[in-house]
Amino acid sequence: MAEVVRLANSEAEPVSPPAFVMTETARDIIRSLKMMERLSGFRIGLVCGPPGIGKTVTLEFYVDEEPLAYMVVGAGGEADEKTLSEDLCRRWGVYDFENKSLNWRRHKLVSYARNIKVLIIDEAQHYNLSALEWIRAVCEEAGCNLVFAGDAKLYSVAVCNPQIKSRAVLPRLFTTTSPGDVPAVCKAHGLDRDGIPKELERVSMIGGLREVRNVIELATIFAEGKTVQADHIRAAIAQLELVGGK
Repeated sequence: MAEVVRLANSEAEPVSPPAFVMTETARDIIRSLKMMERLSGFRIGLVCGPPGIGKTVTLEFYVDEEPLAYMVVGAGGEADEKTLSEDLCRRWGVYDFENKSLNWRRHKLVSYARNIKVLIIDEAQHYNLSALEWIRAVCEEAGCNLVFAGDAKLYSVAVCNPQIKSRAVLPRLFTTTSPGDVPAVCKAHGLDRDGIPKELERVSMIGGLREVRNVIELATIFAEGKTVQADHIRAAIAQLELVGGK
């Protein structure tokens, strides 16, 4: 691992980083969700792609902006509708569900889902098709839209299911970060200069925007309250053992 060195700092004031950057990928996701809202009847959103491209942070931004949106995150090992129903019952304060049937849970959860506008299931690739079908039935009966977010495997499963595909609005499958993503992040952080975007473009090819943010955060620490310079970025890349560090 490369040694971290103390670097000279600029006298210029550093740029305060924004809480959220509206990248090209984020704008594409938001456009899909907004279109889903405008169409009549029950609809499904599908947001898929590799880790680190900004799916989750964009969905979190959407939830913060939309008070009637609710988001849950799946995890490995939570594969079936039984586990998904248990999770939602606990989150929504449905008691005495342990020995109840899926049908009982579905009717209970429908009454809660009627109070929200959209339910987002992030990391939905951890659930099997039966679970996805079950929560679709809950949301459709409740009249609340549903969004599945996850990896490319989720996309393949979802679009092959007629019940999901026929209700999907502008389904999005991203294979990598969009061309305008890194420039948008650099501009928002005041780093669109001195060859920094090119360094961070290489980083994005390895770990998407997540690694880009990691590099910027570490470079900011190296800058010790001063303006982040290209040398800070290169030192951070080297420290994180990413391609391009010197």
